[in-house]
Amino acid sequence: MSEKPGHDDPLVRQSLSGPLLVASLLLMLSLAWALYAEFVGLRPWKAYQSDFVELYGAYLAKATSEQAEKERAIRESSTFQRLEQQLKEAEDAVSPQVAEIDDEVSLLNRRIAVLIDVFAAARGEVTAVIYRAETASSEGARARLLEKVEELKRGPFEADLAVPDGSVEHVSYNYDELDREYNRLKERKSARLAERVRLLRDATGLRRERDAYLAENLDGLTEVQMRALQRKMDTFKIGIKQIHVVETDLVDRCQSCHLGIREPIDLTPADFGGRREFISHPNRALLEVHDPERFGCSPCHGGNGRATSSATKGHGRHKYWLWPLYYSENVEAGCQSCHARDMVLEQAEVLNRGKELFRLRGCISCHRYAGFDDEHERLQAARQEMLQLQFHKEDQLLEVQRKIRAGDRAPTNQEAQALYAEAENIRMATSGIDARLEQFRLRVRDLMREEKITGPNLKEIRLKLNRDWIPVWITNPHQFRPTTKMPRFRLE
Repeated sequence: MSEKPGHDDPLVRQSLSGPLLVASLLLMLSLAWALYAEFVGLRPWKAYQSDFVELYGAYLAKATSEQAEKERAIRESSTFQRLEQQLKEAEDAVSPQVAEIDDEVSLLNRRIAVLIDVFAAARGEVTAVIYRAETASSEGARARLLEKVEELKRGPFEADLAVPDGSVEHVSYNYDELDREYNRLKERKSARLAERVRLLRDATGLRRERDAYLAENLDGLTEVQMRALQRKMDTFKIGIKQIHVVETDLVDRCQSCHLGIREPIDLTPADFGGRREFISHPNRALLEVHDPERFGCSPCHGGNGRATSSATKGHGRHKYWLWPLYYSENVEAGCQSCHARDMVLEQAEVLNRGKELFRLRGCISCHRYAGFDDEHERLQAARQEMLQLQFHKEDQLLEVQRKIRAGDRAPTNQEAQALYAEAENIRMATSGIDARLEQFRLRVRDLMREEKITGPNLKEIRLKLNRDWIPVWITNPHQFRPTTKMPRFRLE
């Protein structure tokens, strides 16, 4: 009796429910891990922003009440009350005239809003026909189009304009009348607004004096400004905070985590329970000069401004990123990327001292560095110019040979003499090229003498050497390499 077919098939002999269960569990675990990595693991800035909103909101609630008490005390002072009273009297003295001007300006705005549409349509139509007349192919066509222009200008152009009693009046203009009325309304509006400014000049000065007194005596923002910050936190949206500098196609997302950098309040780690990532920029004056919206963050501070998956990647402190975030002790090195040629730079004392040492200690004699010399660049430019002149000279000599051969084959003696003369003129011009080449050779020789070749180029030195090794080397170079030409400077 033969066995049934498929008796060795594992699907028949045993159940696969166990392996299938394990595989399903593994798939579920991998799905859970992928979802966690996608929405949490690769987006740590979400947690940062949630923490910032919570901590900053609590800080603002406390700081607003304290600031309100300080502001209330200042507003109740005799000086502030005197300025407030003077301001009220100045505003009351001119309030009837100001109200009259405001009513007239409001009426003018409504009339202008209607006329601007009518005038724009009329001007567009007339201008189009004038252009066709100016580009007409015949005088007859031009004359017909000019007649059409005059017909269009006769109108009528109609509009319903507001009047002081709240109703409207129906008006009709030709083109010139419409133009004059439109410009008259705009001039009247400008004149009335200028009169309003004149009437409120004293009140404006008193308001400025009152606000200045409050700002001088109140340390920080006003209560109104503080509450505006609270409303901003109440409506804060979790998401990538990105700066895009279009001119250089730079993208920085640093403020997705460093959310307090540009806040108008001085925020310290103590305000956030020791969280340093939320503090204010340490130098507001620099932010006013270097607006992040224009310059970004990474050009000054280093790091990978696009990375948001981890602090390590964002700060660029791993082996795959060449420009890591500057450490606090040498953060001014970022200024060198744009201010290499500035020997003295405001608010960069460490950088200034470094440049001074580089010059006074004689480092400039052996090492090249941006901002101190450009012999190498000038040498390359001179050699490139010499190469172009040499190519030009060879082309000219080939042209001389072509002219001579053409003269040899010329059918008449007159044509041959003309071609020989052109060849001689080109040959004479090449002597000028020889003189320029000699000048460049002398320049190259002098630049080669000035070029620093004793020590290595210090450009991007932090990418070439370990930062901890540089002080060891500078302290005593001969201890590590007795034959080195590097002197011992006995620096502190």
